[in-house]
Amino acid sequence: MKVVLRISLLMLAATLLVLPVSGAFAVTGINPNEGTNIGLIYIPNLAGTDLPQDATVNLTRTGQSNITAQFVYWDSPTRISCLLDLEGKATGVWDVVVVNNTR
Repeated sequence: MKVVLRISLLMLAATLLVLPVSGAFAVTGINPNEGTNIGLIYIPNLAGTDLPQDATVNLTRTGQSNITAQFVYWDSPTRISCLLDLEGKATGVWDVVVVNNTR
């Protein structure tokens, strides 16, 4: 008999942390704000004000490696979309960090 254990819920609460490098911008929400740790999750709406065009998006958590978003797309100053690979990541609350890469 083969038994498969699958962890199905990773809470990505909308605990928002913004680290501006230059200029004033703010993150106001992320949708969806939770997902499973069995693969990729598409974030169609990371909302904010004056979001930078060349932003990097990370999920961070003490004691864990950062999860860096892929295919980050600046839709407008109020919206970024991206893809996060949550495969096998620790469950629990993670912080959303947006970094302005403009030099």
